[in-house]
Amino acid sequence: MENIEKDINIINYLKVLWKRKLLICSITILFSLASVLYSLWLPNIYSSSATLSLINDPKGSSSQFARSQLGSIASLANINLNSGSGSIDRFSMASATIFSRDFASKFFTDDVVVANIMAVKKYDQGTKSLIYDESKFNSVDIKWVSSKPTLAEFHKELIKILDFEQDKRLDVIYLSFDHISPEFSYDMVNLILKTLDNSIRSRDLKKSDEALNYLNEQYRNTQNTALKNSLNYLIESRLETQMLANIGDFYYFDVIDKAYVPFYKKAPSRALICILGFMLGFISSILFVSFREIVRNKENS
Repeated sequence: MENIEKDINIINYLKVLWKRKLLICSITILFSLASVLYSLWLPNIYSSSATLSLINDPKGSSSQFARSQLGSIASLANINLNSGSGSIDRFSMASATIFSRDFASKFFTDDVVVANIMAVKKYDQGTKSLIYDESKFNSVDIKWVSSKPTLAEFHKELIKILDFEQDKRLDVIYLSFDHISPEFSYDMVNLILKTLDNSIRSRDLKKSDEALNYLNEQYRNTQNTALKNSLNYLIESRLETQMLANIGDFYYFDVIDKAYVPFYKKAPSRALICILGFMLGFISSILFVSFREIVRNKENS
């Protein structure tokens, strides 16, 4: 008996939906048209990327011996170096650097780069140029009309469109940058890569200079032969770091697959937006008709 009543209720419900089919179709079409217009309004996003690998540690396999020499020096001075959690891995250090506010500040001084990220309205495919919001940035005089965004605002926007991730299976790193201009996306990948590599290079050179000054001073002041031998090897390892940091185009990364100007857009997926709009309209129209029918039945009862 209950099954029969359920079947009757379902049939009645389907009859109501069929009766209101024009309303359902109208709402569905309205949502579909809105999704089509919205998808056409969204600008194309292009992503340029480069595939990288970490260059072997400049100190190479000799770093283990260097640490043992440092341990020997520490033992002579009765110092324990076994405490501590260990150093951060090389990818994590690069990732922490590239997403830091200090790294963003290296581009913040360039008003054009900041404007290309924070004051662009659209991209002209014909002239391959960016069109700016003139209320924010004057592209002729290359200056801000309103107040320039803060470093914190620029940093927040930059890390949204910058991707830097490691594929541990293939032992490679992917660096990509998203923008409405394929040319600017390509330029930024190359600029970020070069800036990141030079930033780490400069940091390592500074540390090795400081270490060399200290080691040379200790070498001159000690008379212990074993200690001098250990210090001499540490000096050689630091000189090796300086040599590798001063040769070649890249110090920290090898470029496996260089960046190219993207031809195909990354987003938006207009077909998916239209399908979702149609589904949302269809479901919303059924829920609306059902709710209205329930309210009407309650009023009649």
